[in-house]
Amino acid sequence: MSKVVVAKYTVNGERFEIFVDSDRAYEFITGKRKDAFSVLESEEIFEDANKGKRQSQDKLKKAFETIDTIKIAEIILKKGDVPITTEQRNKLLEEKRKQIIDIIARNSIDPRTKAPHTVQRIDAALHEAKIAIDPFKNANSEGRGRHSSRVCKQMLQPPKTIWPKIRGMASGRLLKGEA
Repeated sequence: MSKVVVAKYTVNGERFEIFVDSDRAYEFITGKRKDAFSVLESEEIFEDANKGKRQSQDKLKKAFETIDTIKIAEIILKKGDVPITTEQRNKLLEEKRKQIIDIIARNSIDPRTKAPHTVQRIDAALHEAKIAIDPFKNANSEGRGRHSSRVCKQMLQPPKTIWPKIRGMASGRLLKGEA
């Protein structure tokens, strides 16, 4: 049985809402489903979905530069707020955590041994530092590069002295080629 939820997106102070199937929307967000049309439960774009108040064609054209429902739905699903279940969120968070750990493991070295840091070591360091991972951000931007990685920056912030375990990052030798 499918659960219908309202996906919301705001552009220039105007609200745009669509009815979507929760499970199919989750699949679309995670990239397992490519067709936005199959996610929709209604082909209408609303200003207030719960009241059934439809959004005007002029506002759709102004905000999205199109009145094509499928293209607008794709934008709402990609950039908007789509409610997901706790189970879906936890699964997404764990997948993202594994991706970030993998990226850091591939790109970091231990300056003492000149060997890559292990996945277990990085995972333990993330747990110890209590780093919050955003399940909706791109894993590459979260876990790559000493200067661009939000996760690595948080791990290097005092008083989080977790980096005796991962000295390479603490001493600034995060990426292979930077050591």
